[in-house]
Amino acid sequence: MVYSQSVLFVLVFFIIWFFISEQQKNYGLVDIAWGLGMSLLSIFLMFRFESDIQTKASLLLIFVWGMRLSIYLGIRNWGKPEDYRYVNLRKRWGNNFALFKAFLNVFVLQGVLQYIMMFSSMWSVSHNSNMVPFTLVLGVILALFGLLFEVIGDAQLKAFKNDPSNKGKLMTKGLWSTTRHPNYFGEVVFWWGVYLTSFQGLHSLVGIVSPILITLLINFVSGVPLLEKKYASRIDYQEYAKQTPRLIPIIGSKKIKD
Repeated sequence: MVYSQSVLFVLVFFIIWFFISEQQKNYGLVDIAWGLGMSLLSIFLMFRFESDIQTKASLLLIFVWGMRLSIYLGIRNWGKPEDYRYVNLRKRWGNNFALFKAFLNVFVLQGVLQYIMMFSSMWSVSHNSNMVPFTLVLGVILALFGLLFEVIGDAQLKAFKNDPSNKGKLMTKGLWSTTRHPNYFGEVVFWWGVYLTSFQGLHSLVGIVSPILITLLINFVSGVPLLEKKYASRIDYQEYAKQTPRLIPIIGSKKIKD
């Protein structure tokens, strides 16, 4: 029941968002849907099904994280030119079946990934058991640390970009001096914290697929690699990379992912 209703919820949400993005002629708006969809699904799960304290805590964390991210990206991206990633996709696909390809490869794919990301929470909702205070407290602390790291990193970058004197320069201060991608690092930490928040025993191990997915996506697919490729040819970025870890602050690898 939990899984089937969640599938329907995600599907309907991304169909609606596809038409919104098509009306705006901007497939990049799907980035807003990433956090917003998980926020709405977390609220749906919280009020549609009975859940314990640990599950409610993990869902509340996701709601806060998702709303913060969707509002941040909404302010930044709504009404702005389409992101270069989606502009390149339009050029690659051409006019033939472009709508169908966009729906499947952008929106349906996002929906599938979002569903997997929420799987640990759905599993927790459907397998309530005895509360484990240690994992609850540890998970909340870790998730809040990751969220704070992400928020501060985004705020520092926004302030940097809003200063006209920084046009064309790289952000290398604050949290950006400890890692080249503090927002991505914070997101990875956050999702491991969410998983631990709802962890209630060996049966919860199946839910580890969610934090593993986001870790792999950010490290090897749509997060760090895309930005590293974008800036890899810049001399100032190469110098920055020699001093600053790619993802994990201070002790992480400094190698440029291209």
